[in-house]
Amino acid sequence: MSDPVSAVARDLAEIGRLVDDDDLDTALSRYIDRVVTTVPGCDHAAITVRTEHGPQPVATNLPAAVTENSHRPTVAVGPIGEVLAHREPRYLGDTRVDERWPAYSALLRRAGLRSCLALPLPANRTRSAAFSLYSRTPAQFDSASHDLILLFTLHAGSTFDNVSTYHHCRSLVTHLEAALDNRTTIGRAQGLLMRHHDTSTDDAFDHLRTISQRHNTKLRDIATQLVTAQDNGKFASVLSTLTSAPTSPSPS
Repeated sequence: MSDPVSAVARDLAEIGRLVDDDDLDTALSRYIDRVVTTVPGCDHAAITVRTEHGPQPVATNLPAAVTENSHRPTVAVGPIGEVLAHREPRYLGDTRVDERWPAYSALLRRAGLRSCLALPLPANRTRSAAFSLYSRTPAQFDSASHDLILLFTLHAGSTFDNVSTYHHCRSLVTHLEAALDNRTTIGRAQGLLMRHHDTSTDDAFDHLRTISQRHNTKLRDIATQLVTAQDNGKFASVLSTLTSAPTSPSPS
């Protein structure tokens, strides 16, 4: 029979493949659930990133009362905030007696949590991230669970990097698709103006820009109006309205 750490490692590898297959919600949810069911005494877990607005959970099964208040300034200076700022581990052994982070300890106490271990994620990113475990039992997460916690921490860094890369790529693709759509629409509008006025590409673009400035409206929105009008058989009338309408006042 294989040892528990090896079994967990195989399961984490499977979760990593889910990330590769773009099933991100399932991957993160299974990851957090696996932490809670495997690490002795762990009742909740979270992955948190540092943002300009303070610590922001990106994966968590913490009670809503904790996550909804974790961005408050008095709470953000707690152990999670320090891990994100200094990339060093922090351990809150008992929320009833620890006096280092009173606001954060009080927040956890109200949720019935007594101890917290927060570790920096060893991963490649510009923004720091933290992996935190929570227990209803004080002085939890001792040396007996060290190997499991270390394994989860190392894998959390890899998983979070994969998720971050995926979201970055998706965002980039979305922006590129929008840019291509805008370029296509503007190109179609130029073609319509060239045919309507029997003019050059540059003159058609200047005409679009003039209308855009006249109406204080983005160029792509003017182009969309003209293309839609053409599709509805109303190009000439819409163009006439846009061309002859008075100049809109610029926003103050």
